[in-house]
Amino acid sequence: MDPEQMFMLTPLYGSLLVVLVVIAGYRFRDNWKHQPDGWKMRAWVYGLLAGIGLLILSFIPLAA
Repeated sequence: MDPEQMFMLTPLYGSLLVVLVVIAGYRFRDNWKHQPDGWKMRAWVYGLLAGIGLLILSFIPLAA
């Protein structure tokens, strides 16, 4: 395997990552909006998941 291809997302993994980011972002917003017990920790977890997912999607290219 070519070293450049090691750091590329396949279209399937890219699509799954988009779905994960959308779900994590929705859960972050829901926790922030309703503020149930322990909401800050859950908001941090969901926010970090969404942020890391967006960083991966923006800086790792998709394989053709």
